[in-house]
Amino acid sequence: MAALKEFLKTTIIGGLMFLVPVILIVVILGHAMRLAAKIAVPIAEKFATTQVAGVAVVTIVAALVLLVLSFLAGLAARTGPGRRLSRWFEDSLLGSLPQY
Repeated sequence: MAALKEFLKTTIIGGLMFLVPVILIVVILGHAMRLAAKIAVPIAEKFATTQVAGVAVVTIVAALVLLVLSFLAGLAARTGPGRRLSRWFEDSLLGSLPQY
C-alpha cells in the first residue's frame, strides 16, 4: 500500500511539473496572439477574404507577426548588447529559479 501511495504521489508531482510549464506557455502565447491581433487587424482588412482553410486571416497574420517579431528578437539576441542582456537576465532573474 505504501508503494502505491508513493507511486501516486510521484506521478502526480511529475505530471504537475510537466503541465505547469506547458500551461504557462499556452497562456503567454494566448496573450501574445491577442497583442499581435491588434497589429494584424488593419493588415488583414486589406485582404479580399476573411478566412483561409477555415482559419481567420487575422489569426494567420497575427501568427506571422509573432514569427517576424521572434526572428527580429533572435537577430537582436545575436548582437553584443543582446548577448549581455540575455546573460544578465539569466544570471539575475532566472538564476534564482530552481532547476534552471
